[in-house]
Amino acid sequence: MTFDELLTEVWGPEYVGDNLLVRVAMSRLRAKIETGSGAPSHIITRPGVGYMASTAKASAP
Repeated sequence: MTFDELLTEVWGPEYVGDNLLVRVAMSRLRAKIETGSGAPSHIITRPGVGYMASTAKASAP
């Protein structure tokens, strides 16, 4: 999803503001769901596009 799509879906079409709000929200979400630092494995940033959910399945312990 692009920043604009996320802003519209989450905060509504009437929201006028900076996409920094999306970056902060995604950072906080990653801090809660990612297991390590470095390369995220659940939410992937696509430069110039937006965000993508990983389709890789987690392996069982």
